[in-house]
Amino acid sequence: MMIGRMSCIELVKHPVHKLLYRKQFFKYLTKGATHMKKLGCFHAHHSNIQYIEEALKGTGIELVHFVDPGLTYRAKDRDFTVEDVQNKIHHTIRWIETSGVDAILITCTFFTAHLCQNDLSSSIPVIKIDTPLFHELCKKEEQQILLFTNPDTVEGTMKELEKFADEHHKKINVTPVLLEGTFKLIMRGEEVEYRKQVKEKLSLYVQSKENHSLAVAQLSVASITQCVDRTILNPLTPLRRYIEKTLNEDRHKVQGNFSICYDKSSFLKR
Repeated sequence: MMIGRMSCIELVKHPVHKLLYRKQFFKYLTKGATHMKKLGCFHAHHSNIQYIEEALKGTGIELVHFVDPGLTYRAKDRDFTVEDVQNKIHHTIRWIETSGVDAILITCTFFTAHLCQNDLSSSIPVIKIDTPLFHELCKKEEQQILLFTNPDTVEGTMKELEKFADEHHKKINVTPVLLEGTFKLIMRGEEVEYRKQVKEKLSLYVQSKENHSLAVAQLSVASITQCVDRTILNPLTPLRRYIEKTLNEDRHKVQGNFSICYDKSSFLKR
């Protein structure tokens, strides 16, 4: 092929065009290789943002945060059913999925506990905050105490844990314990008082523990454990490794890895 009186080969050999060609060729080779992974984080409270930001610092993962504090309040209304909760959570997950993220992390145990068991494939991985924690809890057969601050998540989380252990053929001995009267503080924005009371209650359990290990379920308690006893298992400990592994896997291998209900008619109403 001739361009005017100069062929393409001669054009590339020209010093200026040779430099441009090298730049374009390098751009072509590296296309896609520099893509920064993007993680959509679904929170029930804005305070969880700082914990995830800190836990994933230095990973090169771009974090996009979505917060819905109103859902936990609406869930207490008599006319707002469990199905309504599930549909609202699913609506938000679908919304986040269309925002161009590579995976979704659900940081609220209330949300993860209210996902029903009908399998639904997703084009991207959906990670529950308690899944990496469940993996760690299932590594031990001795007695463990799992501490909660949110009373609305205890039953659902324990059912999910028992199901998880059964599916992985693991024997566990986990007892749930609620740190009474603490969660309402964080929901009212009284974070200093919340941390103070949780720290005091955690310290009492550390002092009284004998033949059992301690773990905490809520993300808001994770950083407090570091001030009390670093041996307390918390959701953030295994999270970084789990997310990096998930984002590096072929997304086809992780499709359908979460359970949720989807009622099209209910979805369209919202």
